[in-house]
Amino acid sequence: MKEKSVLFWKKIPLKRILLFLFLLYLAALIVPYIPHKKVSDSFRKSFSENTFYSNSTGTERAAYIDDNEESLAYRLRMIEEA
Repeated sequence: MKEKSVLFWKKIPLKRILLFLFLLYLAALIVPYIPHKKVSDSFRKSFSENTFYSNSTGTERAAYIDDNEESLAYRLRMIEEA
């Protein structure tokens, strides 16, 4: 008895795979430029941008680390504080 080892992708012709990839590429070019829904004026008036800002400093910080030695020291300090 012969054992068949047929893979799914071997059954699909190359032309169909290329057509599918071309359509995917075309969709990636077109979809971002489809106009979005318009925001109603009532929602714009009820939306307050000030709720996203604060006068006090936050607890999150970012550090700029130049070299590997400094990053190692910073990591060890973080582990020590944990």
